[in-house]
Amino acid sequence: MKKTMKLLLICTFLTPQLSLAGIVILANDEWPTSNTGFSQAPSAMNYVQNIASLFADGATGNFHAYSNNFSMTGSSLANAMTSAGHTWSVGTNIDFNLSTLQGFDGIFLASSSVDFDVLTQYVNSGGNIYLAGGTTSSTGLLANIWNPFLNQYGLGFSSVLIRGTTNEPISSSHVIFNNVSSLHQVGGQEVFDLDANDARNQILEFDSNGRGMYAIYDATVVPVPAAIWLFITGALGLVLYKPR
Repeated sequence: MKKTMKLLLICTFLTPQLSLAGIVILANDEWPTSNTGFSQAPSAMNYVQNIASLFADGATGNFHAYSNNFSMTGSSLANAMTSAGHTWSVGTNIDFNLSTLQGFDGIFLASSSVDFDVLTQYVNSGGNIYLAGGTTSSTGLLANIWNPFLNQYGLGFSSVLIRGTTNEPISSSHVIFNNVSSLHQVGGQEVFDLDANDARNQILEFDSNGRGMYAIYDATVVPVPAAIWLFITGALGLVLYKPR
């Protein structure tokens, strides 16, 4: 029994522990989920319903927009969520603490100031968030506010405002873009992937100028090296195992 326990302890110690973190979706602009965004690019409905499905693992979920920004308070977004069977609520009048946030399958954010310690705890415990950028012309300030939080997940906002109004075509094959042909943009700010070698964080879509528009951190994406580690640590356990 002691020999078996020794082998198990060696393998457990050497094998990397997988993160419990949830999903962070980062959008460069708030307009895609606004009423105007829905009217200009109707496949925005598929976009938000795909995100909700991802956050709720394919089931119907409970979602809250902790924001007073027009991109979160519109009737089109609410109708898209409720018509898919989800529960949707909006406002900054809820208690922003871990126990409250854990009652939701996802939190949608745009411009509102939050307690980043609580938000980090929520994501690290498996919570999911959608964050829209470009909510102010002071994009440098917005980047300074949000980047310390986002950098934990390999993501970041640019401090430069992107100007112009357009329907950006979507070519990404990621599940959040299933049946999404274009999304409406009015400016915004570029989003970054800070570690291209980490499969969990990535840019999903670029604009015609090569600037990141949508990005994701998804802890459920297990890097290939993790599988290799399982093999190596198992082999090491056998090598280090010495009968007494």
